[in-house]
This record gives sequence, structure tokens and C-alpha cells, in this order.
Amino acid sequence: MRKKGLAIVLAASVAALSVGTVACGGEVVDDITADTNPADIVSDEVADAAAWRTAFDYSGRTNFSYKETCERSEDGQVVFRYSTVCGFNPDKYSYDETNMVVFVSEQENEQGETVTVGEEINNVYKCYAAVIDEKNYEYEYDSENDAWYRSERNYDVMDGKKFSLIELYGELYNGYERFRYADGVYVGEFEDEYITEYSVKIKYGRVVYISYVSRMENEEDPAVEEIRTLFIYDIDKTTVTLPTSFKNR
Repeated sequence: MRKKGLAIVLAASVAALSVGTVACGGEVVDDITADTNPADIVSDEVADAAAWRTAFDYSGRTNFSYKETCERSEDGQVVFRYSTVCGFNPDKYSYDETNMVVFVSEQENEQGETVTVGEEINNVYKCYAAVIDEKNYEYEYDSENDAWYRSERNYDVMDGKKFSLIELYGELYNGYERFRYADGVYVGEFEDEYITEYSVKIKYGRVVYISYVSRMENEEDPAVEEIRTLFIYDIDKTTVTLPTSFKNR
């Protein structure tokens, strides 16, 4: 039996210049926006494990945006891909997800011919949540009718919409000792069923970018690779604008 092998690919490129400008008074101005290329961000170094954990803690922040992407492949064929963009400001939340699920494979038919079998499924989901005059509303987009619908809810629509890096990446939050800083990025390796190599970038005392690539290959199962990124931007500068044309439900 072929021995199980695992390979790692680092999903991060680092440019030579840091992102950020300096105002006349010497104050650093955070200019990490949706247009920033995460590859151009040069991570700051943190002093110790306590500073590292603080950088992961977004519990006190109510104004920021993030984009998350994921792509999964089996034997070199993409089987799943999605991109999510979320925005938060006090009492408002936006969520925009694009799913492209791809099922493509080469199979042998009854005649012994190799044929390509598969389909692409594209789904787009958009929604907003807002507390207005102490009332809770959710807005959902109907792509078939090209229309927004608003519903009043009898629960706190912001509950459950909280963003927690600590919950998402708890292993990294407590893993400062397993990371090394080199060429403007922190890199760490974690091993379980997969071996995964993470890249983390910290600016202005907080995590702004995480990426990872994990791979698993064995004799019984397809070779699996997953690439995921998380980019946080427009901190304290995010504006969520609710739909102005909608139908009430």
C-alpha cells in the first residue's frame, strides 16, 4: 500500500512595500480598503503571545468589512468555490455571497470512451439586517424577480451576526509559538488529518489577512486541496447602505 503523503503549498505572496500612509503629524493612517491587494500588505511583528491574541480579538469592533474565499479541488478538478463579502456598522449588517459549485469529472462510458461529466451551479445570495427605531428587519434579494423584500422579525436580527476570529481560528489564536515571521508574513504549520500551512498578516495591532492551503493524498481517496483566504478591511470606515426600493412581507 502506498504510504499516505501530504504536501503543502503556501498561499501567500508578499510585496516589498508596506500598506499605510503617514499623516503630517506622524500619525499612521489606516488605508486598508476593499481595493487593497493583500499581497502588498507587509505584516507588523508583534511583541509576544499576548499581543498576538489581542490582534485576533474583534469582539469590541462594530465597524468593518471582510471578504472570504474558498476553493476545493479533488484530483485537480475544482468541485467547490465561493466568495463572501460582509459589512458591519452599528445596528446594520450586509451579506453578499456568490457560490459557484462545479462538478466536473472524466469518466469512461460503456463504449470505453473517456467523457467529461459535470455541471456548474451559480448561486448568488444577498441580504441585509438592520435595527431601525428599535424594530428588527431583514432584507433579502430575490434574483428571479430582481427585487428586494423586507420582513420585520420578532428577534434581534444582529444576534448571530457577530464576527469572531477567535471562534473561526481558535487554533491560530492560541498558536503564537508555532508561527515564525519572515519576509513580511507570519507562517505556521498545523497537522491533523490534513497538514495545513497558514499565513497571517497583522497591521495596526490587528489581524487583517489569513490564508491557508491544505492538501491530503492517499491511496483510497482523491487528492484533495483546499485554499481559503480571509481579508478584513475598512475598519471603522465601513458604511452599510440599506436598499431603498423594496417590498414588505
